[in-house]
Amino acid sequence: MKKVVSNARYSSDGTGGSLTYTIELGPGGDANKQLLVMVVVKQSSGPNVRLHVQAMHGPDGFRFTAHSDLIGTASTPVALNADLLMVGQTDADLMLGNYINLSFSISDSATTNEQWVAVDIYTSLKPF
Repeated sequence: MKKVVSNARYSSDGTGGSLTYTIELGPGGDANKQLLVMVVVKQSSGPNVRLHVQAMHGPDGFRFTAHSDLIGTASTPVALNADLLMVGQTDADLMLGNYINLSFSISDSATTNEQWVAVDIYTSLKPF
């Protein structure tokens, strides 16, 4: 596993609305079959935190499209689980483009207050 984010803090907007952050993973996706992502939650603002992590891929490092929902979905982000380790992997039936980004979204379940998490993020690529 490769640590791609260390001690990062991500937050929703001031009223708990979803904010999305891009985590650039770089090239190499086309030589691999699958991407595994593990988000280690070190601290959070509480039980209302909701996350959605999506793999984005593209041909040239400038244009990206959605590949797979890894944790939750855009319409149904998920609460933090009891062990504070959120895990997801890409759909093995879909080819990966060369460049890969993670789209990391955080929101409030009640959409009333700002929510935040402090995380480490690890990735692993599975070659063909």
